[in-house]
Amino acid sequence: MIMVYENCRIYGPYLQSDGRYFIQIIFPDGRRKSTAYARYLVEIDQNRYLEGSETVHHIDRNKTNDVLDNLKIVDRIKHVMLDHKRIRDQIFICQVCKKHFILTGSQIGKLINNRKRKNNLLKRGPFCSRKCRGYASHYPDKYETLRVEAEYFYLENN
Repeated sequence: MIMVYENCRIYGPYLQSDGRYFIQIIFPDGRRKSTAYARYLVEIDQNRYLEGSETVHHIDRNKTNDVLDNLKIVDRIKHVMLDHKRIRDQIFICQVCKKHFILTGSQIGKLINNRKRKNNLLKRGPFCSRKCRGYASHYPDKYETLRVEAEYFYLENN
């Protein structure tokens, strides 16, 4: 039975600037390869090389915690979904009509980015509709800019 990385020289683990550990592998034929230490540990544990569509997920999202119990093989597409930081939906009260309305996470992200990019922190709102936003634009001193902060979350590990 052939073992993974049999007769290879392994150097490391070394700490990269992004906080992850990696190792250097020199194969018997002289080829060199650099790989993530977590990936190496899982490949040794499973005694197989991971396929191109597979990657290693840190369950606790701590990329320096390379304990085997914390590592899980997942599909690359699923891994992107697991590690993507999302913004939680929030409820606001319109300053004009006093109705409650919900801004989705993507709407909040766009609002925050537009205020930063345009350096327009004095922009009024948010408002529940274009009608209320238009009304407020005629009375700029009457309505204030609400501070909108993003509340982030991740999808649960499955």
